[in-house]
Amino acid sequence: MHKQKNRTPWDDVPGFWAAINRFFFQFAGPAQLGAGHPEGPVHSTVAAACPMCGGPMGEHTRDLVADGRTLLHCPVEIATPAGGAAQ
Repeated sequence: MHKQKNRTPWDDVPGFWAAINRFFFQFAGPAQLGAGHPEGPVHSTVAAACPMCGGPMGEHTRDLVADGRTLLHCPVEIATPAGGAAQ
């Protein structure tokens, strides 16, 4: 009796790279999506600092504008240089 060949996604695709993929599929198999990752999301123990004022990001508010931009609002004013406006 003739043993049936295992099907690959590249069986009906012509070309050199399809032949390479057919060959390696017998060793690698299909992609292992979503399997073997028991750890949960990473949570930082250190509060991130705002790049503009240096305060904790948890105290800031964010607004999503209609054109896709995000506006960040600092809870405290940024210190300005002595004798002038902020640059």
